[in-house]
Amino acid sequence: MLIEIGTPQIDPRHNRRQLDFFRAFAQYPDRAMLAQEKLHSSRIAILGLGGTGTEFLRLMVAAGVHHFLLVDHDRVEQSNLNRQTIYTPDDVGKAKVAVARRYVEERCTSARCETEHATVDAGERFVERLCSYAPDLVFIAVDEPPETIVRDLTSALSEVDLPFLSASVGIRRGFVFAPNSGPGPHVSVCGTSASLGTTNAMVSARASHVAIQFLTGLEMPFELVDA
Repeated sequence: MLIEIGTPQIDPRHNRRQLDFFRAFAQYPDRAMLAQEKLHSSRIAILGLGGTGTEFLRLMVAAGVHHFLLVDHDRVEQSNLNRQTIYTPDDVGKAKVAVARRYVEERCTSARCETEHATVDAGERFVERLCSYAPDLVFIAVDEPPETIVRDLTSALSEVDLPFLSASVGIRRGFVFAPNSGPGPHVSVCGTSASLGTTNAMVSARASHVAIQFLTGLEMPFELVDA
């Protein structure tokens, strides 16, 4: 017996240029649309909605991801607005997860966005919550407590076989770790209160490109050249 499974409703007007980009790396004609369908159905959990997490969210929504779990305990502050561009002055004082959910749903009425206004940790209950969401990718964009949270989270997620991607931003350098790998013992991912929108955007864009490759299965090498 053959059962026809409905494909995601993908608007070609929105994705035409992106599909053209996918075709440049696809090995056969239908591979580009298959990649877009994978993005459409992917479930992403984003831990932390600061400068890195919000830019990652913005790019994932634009790429066509429709399913999110957003976790953060903070509220929007005036000092966030220089680098967390999904928030506006009217959002100051509101829970970041609520504003981020509104951002997603305003740009995609068919999106499914769950939120947790809670502190991210690597404890058993929190990891169980992530497992119950069954994400295709967990994006780690938290830096508190410094030096320990990223290592603790990557270790905990590895133990339960949840796929993850981690990124961090410092003053002079940023890191995007390979999928399912965390910082080594000699890599400092200590958070910093000093922050610039451009550095957050660069790291988030790199992480988003890595995430799209991971979710679609396409290898899309891209070199940024200072000419």
